[in-house]
Amino acid sequence: MIAKLRLVALTILFTCVHYEASVAEPIVVGKLSNKSTLTIFVDGLTGNAFDTWLNKETNKFWPQIMRSDSHFDHSDVLVYEYPSKIFSDGYGIDGLAEMLGTDLLDQSINIRKYDHILVIAHSLGGIVTAQAILRYPELMQRVKGVFMFGTPWDGSYLADIVRVIGAGNLVSQLRQPRDGNKFLESIRDSWRDKVRGKIKIKCAYEKVATGSKFLGMIWGEVVVPKRSVDKLCDERATPIDANHINMVKPGSQDSFIHKVVRRWHSDAAPR
Repeated sequence: MIAKLRLVALTILFTCVHYEASVAEPIVVGKLSNKSTLTIFVDGLTGNAFDTWLNKETNKFWPQIMRSDSHFDHSDVLVYEYPSKIFSDGYGIDGLAEMLGTDLLDQSINIRKYDHILVIAHSLGGIVTAQAILRYPELMQRVKGVFMFGTPWDGSYLADIVRVIGAGNLVSQLRQPRDGNKFLESIRDSWRDKVRGKIKIKCAYEKVATGSKFLGMIWGEVVVPKRSVDKLCDERATPIDANHINMVKPGSQDSFIHKVVRRWHSDAAPR
């Protein structure tokens, strides 16, 4: 059974891994203007500003779909990527949160001019975003909503399995010890004490296993189950009929994922 779990973990791992960002960088989609809202995309573990949000079947890039949708005419769009390597003893969650907070408050972006700031975060990106908001009071004041897709607030069983083959600090912070992940619990507790009620959290979870074909068989597991996603939501999490990777890759403006975000965006940042 353990051997099977390790094989499942490895097939999922190498399905997820692609180009990993080596630096933290905010990337503007289109150009920043005098609009009232700023929408920020934050990727997850091993993600980057492009591949995370790209639907390869339609060759559509979600931030660009948003830019071309008239419902988002009042919003500028920013895509943020950060270095998040599996096999590295580099930055942990606190370090990545500091990068995100520092970059967003940099004068070159000037988030202070926006009435509303909304964040769309995938997986680990939700934890990094929450920690950045907790560490930077100005972000806490300015961010109005965060939509977290597949964020592992209980950690991930994959982190425990991958640790055996030499994962670094970041993955170690996502482990699932028998007595619970105290680090992630502390972030959740701080959020409830300091932020809940000020910033609305909406969540979505994957319904399809992530995996690949190996030795003629399909191997796969749900990477982040609903019970883990639910830990910080202000309302019932939305089920997405896609796997952990594809849940943030809508193919068009008519995709269910995009429509859900459109409704949330309209509520959180009215024109």
